[in-house]
Amino acid sequence: MDQFTPSLIRSSFIAKLAEAENVPSLSSQLDSVSKRIHEASPTTDPGQQKATRLRKLLPPLAKGAKLLHPPLLAIIQSARSRRCRRWATIAFSKLLQAGYPFCFRSAQPDVVKQLLDNMALLLPTDASAPSAVDEAIYIILCEATTLTVGGEIAPVMDMIQQRASMDYRDIIATKHEAFLRRAETLLRYGREAGKAGVFISCFHVPSTPASCPVGTWMRFLGVAIDLVIEGPAEEHGVVVDGARKVAEINVDVAVANGRDAELFAAIEEHLVPRVGRLVEVMTTSQDVDTKRGAMNMIGCMFSLAHPSYEKHYANSAIQARVDEVLSEPVRVLLAHPCALKTMASLLKTAGAAVDVDDEQAVTFNIIDPMFIPVHLSEPSFHKHAKEHVHAAIEAGFVPAIVSLIRDDRLLKMERLTKPFLMGCTNGLLKMSQCDEKVARDKTVASVCCDLLAKHARGDIDILMTSDDTKVLQSPLNNIMSIISEFVAYGDRQVERGKIATNVFRIYVFKVFEQLDLLYKEPSKYREERDAIRTADAITAAFATGQFGPHRGGSFFTCRP
Repeated sequence: MDQFTPSLIRSSFIAKLAEAENVPSLSSQLDSVSKRIHEASPTTDPGQQKATRLRKLLPPLAKGAKLLHPPLLAIIQSARSRRCRRWATIAFSKLLQAGYPFCFRSAQPDVVKQLLDNMALLLPTDASAPSAVDEAIYIILCEATTLTVGGEIAPVMDMIQQRASMDYRDIIATKHEAFLRRAETLLRYGREAGKAGVFISCFHVPSTPASCPVGTWMRFLGVAIDLVIEGPAEEHGVVVDGARKVAEINVDVAVANGRDAELFAAIEEHLVPRVGRLVEVMTTSQDVDTKRGAMNMIGCMFSLAHPSYEKHYANSAIQARVDEVLSEPVRVLLAHPCALKTMASLLKTAGAAVDVDDEQAVTFNIIDPMFIPVHLSEPSFHKHAKEHVHAAIEAGFVPAIVSLIRDDRLLKMERLTKPFLMGCTNGLLKMSQCDEKVARDKTVASVCCDLLAKHARGDIDILMTSDDTKVLQSPLNNIMSIISEFVAYGDRQVERGKIATNVFRIYVFKVFEQLDLLYKEPSKYREERDAIRTADAITAAFATGQFGPHRGGSFFTCRP
């Protein structure tokens, strides 16, 4: 900000404009701007912050008959020389940064549209490095889209309120996508991207404009994937997390507005082609954070494809489309000898590696990757699940899931506990139904019994309302079914003469009395009668010795 002084405007901008255009009138226009600032502050107090002083001096110059900005906007619009327009753009951006209160909301829309049109002409057509003009353009764009006010990041609620009257993001999304594409290019330069990084990261916040194609924000996520592939870089972390958050928010909006076909096409165009490189990075990188970042992005592909099925769970065509979109990522993961094993290993240690106080970090690092074993093992998602579930088991997803379920810190994250447990317990159930090694695994049965005990003590809540279970199968039902598979395996061993007594049943009995605590406040669970009736039935089966295999519903079950 110290560079923005009357002398700089006089000696630099005016000289450049005069040199570029060789028209004295242009020089005199900028000279007038410089003089008026100088008249407002004829001396500079070395002990006073220049930025603060300018913020006090500039607002009065935005009022009255002789405003500061019209000469600059006129030059940007009509100057014959490209160089002249570039320097006028830089001058205008510095005025805005210094605190000059040009209000894009109250300005004539045609004036702003002309400014956008003319700035678009200044963008380079190649992938050249960031320039002063790039920075100036994105400073102006941040102000025009209310991402910043006077150079400062605006609160989200202020953004929403200001955009209610006029949202210039619509014009950018429909007429000037070049601004978005150039910003995406500049992201590859890290911190040098400057305000372009702020612009592209916040353009879709709190949600993308309705006119914006799904492919636009999905392409931004594709750029973030490229940054992950290129390797560790501190300056990329904020952008990658921002792109993930943008996708998480906007996928729900797109599905709610019936844009499923557009969503699937965007995933296929911008995400799926990158899965091979992500697998390569995940399995070969020596940096564990980079490996984890690659795994998370693969998980993100799966998690973004599933909301359409959740919304239209009774639609077989949508179900088939989800499977089709993810068929290539599934093929790549299964074809690589180490991909699923590496993923299971990373997921097993995710609880210790992730800050569990950060819900977004838990979503990105644990919940999103969990969609992969769930998809591979769930026939309602994946038509080849009965074959591919064995690959998930061999890769080590069972101990990985057990490790996560045992982490009390994760279980105490109230907002995430139920969806987290739905995925974990459903994956374990499908694996236990397909492989006796999982069905007889005492660690699986033990962790399920522990969950029941924790619920009975009130440490966690795994019951769900009727609204929650319209699509998702309750974790409690999954747990009961897993225990059923465990005991049924013992019954089969007795029938085959392998063991004299069903020790599996005895093992479960040691903790099953904890369920009695579930019924002390039956009115509390008025909306969960189905789940409690299931518990009653299984308890009765234990008492009569009729406890046999129970095939629970799918992870996403259609309820009448």
